Amino acid sequence: MTQTGGLTLTGDASVTTTGGAAITLDSNANGVAGFAAHTTGNATLHDTTGVALRSSSAGSLDVTAGGDITQSAAIAVTGATNVDAGSHDVVLATAANTLGGLVTATGTSVSVSATGNLHANASLTGGTGNLALSATQTLTGPTAVTTAGDISLNSGTGLTTGGNLSGANVTLSGGPISIVNNINATGVLTLNSTGAVTQDAPSTISAHGTALLAAGAGDAIFKEAAKRGLEGIV
Repeated sequence: MTQTGGLTLTGDASVTTTGGAAITLDSNANGVAGFAAHTTGNATLHDTTGVALRSSSAGSLDVTAGGDITQSAAIAVTGATNVDAGSHDVVLATAANTLGGLVTATGTSVSVSATGNLHANASLTGGTGNLALSATQTLTGPTAVTTAGDISLNSGTGLTTGGNLSGANVTLSGGPISIVNNINATGVLTLNSTGAVTQDAPSTISAHGTALLAAGAGDAIFKEAAKRGLEGIV
């Protein structure tokens, strides 16, 4: 399904295709309040305003909006998901989301949650917003993020950093935590794991405020403040 002109709706655009046919609503004149896609192929929406995603399923999903990208129900995407809200926010925080491929999100602040595994990259427009990523199983990523806001990464069964992270308050929590990149917290650094917390050389960890470190019973955790650059450890 394609379009030749802009689509303006005060309500929702709900589109279903069969046989893997793509949904391509990529006119820069679109303005819809809500969008639902049901296809085993690709689903694309370009929108001049903010858009709320309704219950959707797609092989891949690409949404670009001139306002916030939010959701009112879970989305299921087997392949890649790309959401770009520019200088606005991305809030896909419904825990029942299933996002099988790489998630790439752009916005002032970005929040993405998923049941199962989550592999996500985020770009915070302006470098002042917050980043929150959460998965019930493993979480991988994001690539390098620097922000004056907070960073929170949470996993159920394992977290591996995907790039250097620098923020105000930085929190990594959940299953075993593997730190393979530099981490800098200008405020509080929290590493709270139900398993081990490990760090690969030559990555560095710096906390200019309090560092809160916790690991599962019997699991290893580093506590060498001078070596790790942690100014305050609890």
